Amino acid sequence: VEPSGSLDSAAHAPGAFEHFTALSGGFEVASGNSVQMLKAGETARYPADVPHRITNTAKRPAKGLLVVLYR
Repeated sequence: VEPSGSLDSAAHAPGAFEHFTALSGGFEVASGNSVQMLKAGETARYPADVPHRITNTAKRPAKGLLVVLYR
């Protein structure tokens, strides 16, 4: 993800959940009213059946791993 780049997602199917692991630092994950800052190696787990966003807040490109679970 380029600096200041983000993945903005509309709500997925009811019960959907995401796990995002920052492979490099500088990510902000927002889901509903919750916001989490991630360092390299940290994982955010959050509802994906509401609007959500993953943003690179670092000054260089960043990498992460995203898993989407549908129930």
